[in-house]
Amino acid sequence: MSIRVHSLWLAQDDPKKNTAVISSKRGDIKLHKNISTLPKKGIILEPLCGKIFGPEDHDILTKKNGSLVGLDCSWKHIETSVDKVMRQTRLQP
Repeated sequence: MSIRVHSLWLAQDDPKKNTAVISSKRGDIKLHKNISTLPKKGIILEPLCGKIFGPEDHDILTKKNGSLVGLDCSWKHIETSVDKVMRQTRLQP
């Protein structure tokens, strides 16, 4: 079973140099520009949560058919970006 990988791109940097944008063009990930289009089940990789991704998270991605979601934003705006996204999604950090 393959795990679906998504990224929420908040357009805070140059798209020509952005890894998520480039990966999306190659077909490696699905890029989202809007929070409402993110998958409903899965785990969001949120750098400020203080939790480590571990074996217990594996069931969410495999047995519950969840997705892995990266948050792509500028480090200059990380706190406000994370707050905004986490208020609007049900994904688990």
